[in-house]
Amino acid sequence: MEEILNPVEIAIDNEDSDDGFFSVGFILNFDVDQVPHNIGLCRDAYENPDSIYVEPDDQIYGFRTRNASFTVNELIVTISLHDENKFHWDGSKSVRIKLDPKKKDDAVACLRRIFDLQP
Repeated sequence: MEEILNPVEIAIDNEDSDDGFFSVGFILNFDVDQVPHNIGLCRDAYENPDSIYVEPDDQIYGFRTRNASFTVNELIVTISLHDENKFHWDGSKSVRIKLDPKKKDDAVACLRRIFDLQP
């Protein structure tokens, strides 16, 4: 069974500070040498409306995708890649992350906006 990552912090930008920009950052630990360290997902509805930017750990591993999805089962969000992209630390096509119950609703709402690639 795939590991469930447990973030120490979840940062959510639901366009409050920048119209049309949505991001969720999962900080998995405070040691940048420990991999995976963080996973960021974002979409700019105006500048890049047709793709999701995924940044696992660092920009050098970042990529854009048009073919990804997420599901939520209770407090576990699964992010799946359906194209040639993969997560650099293990070559996997999906990652499971535990959500903080206090941030679940906001995180899921923001993920919906990120993954909704319909104009």
